[in-house]
Amino acid sequence: MGSEDSRYRAAAVLGIVLLPLALTQGGGMGDGREAAPPEPFVVIDVQGDVDHPGVRVMRGTNVTVREALEAAGGPFDGAAGLSPDRDLQTGDLLRATRNEAGDAVLHVGPMAPDALVLLRRKLDLNGLTKEELLLVPGMKDAFAEYIVKRREEKPWRSLRELSEIPGVGPKTVKKWSEYLEIAN
Repeated sequence: MGSEDSRYRAAAVLGIVLLPLALTQGGGMGDGREAAPPEPFVVIDVQGDVDHPGVRVMRGTNVTVREALEAAGGPFDGAAGLSPDRDLQTGDLLRATRNEAGDAVLHVGPMAPDALVLLRRKLDLNGLTKEELLLVPGMKDAFAEYIVKRREEKPWRSLRELSEIPGVGPKTVKKWSEYLEIAN
């Protein structure tokens, strides 16, 4: 995927996330009323063999695979791989495909790193490319290169280990911990 496609997708995700927040804010006319708290919502991406693939903002805190597929023009009754009642969370990518026999197969994984950063979801330090690491605020090219090279020798076990990078101190590690994690 080109960087231009990535920028457009990131802008679309940002717009989709900010629009519901803007629409749920009230009392902005200086009349003394407090703004209404935003409704909870889940932002997911549904891709694959559905009629309407793309990023979805769905109301509520519990959105199921079934609800997401129906919103995207599924449904995939009897699909293999996932329970239709499984809850999805913000940052999930639901992929619906069909195998050679025509049976539906579902898989859930993380959205693209650029979308996850916009959604303030943490990225797995041991699974990112150099280009993906550069999405993290304050990440320099040399730091990203060091992280990838060091990971080839041994995986990162703790974010504290990032302080072994020349020029990276505890403040930088703390800032990066808002965006990075070590996934199990």
